Amino acid sequence: MRQVATFPDADSDGLLDTVTASVFCSPVSRSVFTTTTTTTTNHYTENDANGSFRETAVRKSDNRFALIVPHGGAIETKTSDQIAPFVTTLEATPYSIPVNSWRAEGQWSDDQTSKRWHITTTNTSEPSFPALTWLLSQTTWFDTAHPFRRTLALHGFTSSAVDLIVGGGTDLNAKCLVAQRIKAESGMGPVAVRIYHNDQIIDVLASDNHRVCRKGLDGDSVRNIINRLAANGGIQIEQSGDVRSNTTYRNGVANGAAKAVGELLNGTAPTNACSVYATPVDEDLVPNC
Repeated sequence: MRQVATFPDADSDGLLDTVTASVFCSPVSRSVFTTTTTTTTNHYTENDANGSFRETAVRKSDNRFALIVPHGGAIETKTSDQIAPFVTTLEATPYSIPVNSWRAEGQWSDDQTSKRWHITTTNTSEPSFPALTWLLSQTTWFDTAHPFRRTLALHGFTSSAVDLIVGGGTDLNAKCLVAQRIKAESGMGPVAVRIYHNDQIIDVLASDNHRVCRKGLDGDSVRNIINRLAANGGIQIEQSGDVRSNTTYRNGVANGAAKAVGELLNGTAPTNACSVYATPVDEDLVPNC
């Protein structure tokens, strides 16, 4: 997030009294802007042997949806790998919905990747990311305050289980539909899902009856970039390392989430997707594992 400071008494001569300084988080090393016919790459600081940071944006002439992967590359491993199957599913029939997207990918030596490049979604500042700024500089927004109707973000978290958390600022029915469509994908039975909404939880048990133990990661802050960009609120998917490292689970999340988004945008989504689950309970009342 941008930080601004003023210096009213910078020196005795008054030369810097009117100066305002702005500091931005982690300027990118490379930005890629892609439309249907044109790709533009801007280099800022060249990558070196230690690592790199880059961002990529794809802009389509359709402002219904944007996919956000803010911690790709080696930051939250394998989330970048989910972009291709997600886009393939949503852009194919029966949905045929073009996918705007933005991803930031970083890597560094030793254990420094997350420390250097993990910028939280509530602190993501558009001026720090030229490709993101370009994605948002469209002539037509979904409404006067939001460039897209819906957004979805793919994230990762640390857990010793095969777990998934569905949150964000969107409506509860949309979150339940995402959970349903992901669980319906072949081979997804061992994955446990936790749905967050307004400090309440719905737990969808895995086939071995384990539940998600991790609390938090609800993604519902109004400062979260997915919620700032979407008129109907964003969908945030958090995935444990065991989900992201397994091809079946990783692709199941991408394909199932894309199908849910397709139904939501095409008007074919059920209105009672949560009816198959238990009534939401307050997070504080959910027992620890």
